[in-house]
Amino acid sequence: MAMVGQTQAAKSKEDLAMQRFVRMRARMQRLSDSKFFAGWVCEMSHQRAVIDCTDESPCVSSDDVFVTVMGPQQGLAFRGRVALVHNSRIYIDLHGPLRTVPGTEESRIRVTDLNALVLVGDTEIEATAMDVSPKGIGLRSPISVENGASVRVSILSPGHTIQATGEVRYCKPDADAPGSFRLGVQLNDMDRVSRARWTQMLSLQAA
Repeated sequence: MAMVGQTQAAKSKEDLAMQRFVRMRARMQRLSDSKFFAGWVCEMSHQRAVIDCTDESPCVSSDDVFVTVMGPQQGLAFRGRVALVHNSRIYIDLHGPLRTVPGTEESRIRVTDLNALVLVGDTEIEATAMDVSPKGIGLRSPISVENGASVRVSILSPGHTIQATGEVRYCKPDADAPGSFRLGVQLNDMDRVSRARWTQMLSLQAA
């Protein structure tokens, strides 16, 4: 009985540790055809992962998948089987051990309630931040912006504004919001104060 209790306590501790991967970017590979899909981690435990997929209906129940979750300091990799697909959410039962993998600076965190102003030439765009990373920000914009355009971004973080300059790396129609566009902006330069605020905000979002 003592051994069972210790095992359950260890798994509970492991589940708590894995909560740091919630809202992180995930990449899934369907093993039957090696096709890749992307999504965001909604729930994570040693038994099951729930991923909100950005691709329309990529999997069906019983599909075997390999998943990599990209955290900033440490990532997570595991194999599993799709137990349920409901709307955009994929419920995956984990099979086999969880492996830690090196983190990446490109790790992205899903965010809510974060707005931004984007200045492109003389045009100011009110945008919504969708995800953030150490070197970039994903935005939802009401208008299209040319790839490669230089922009100035004011990120309206609670309590202060973060100023940065950057470059639009991609712009594509937003499948989740018809008439809007998803922008990927590489942040190239911030002053010392904005850099400190950005680093602090990333730490709070990842907590």
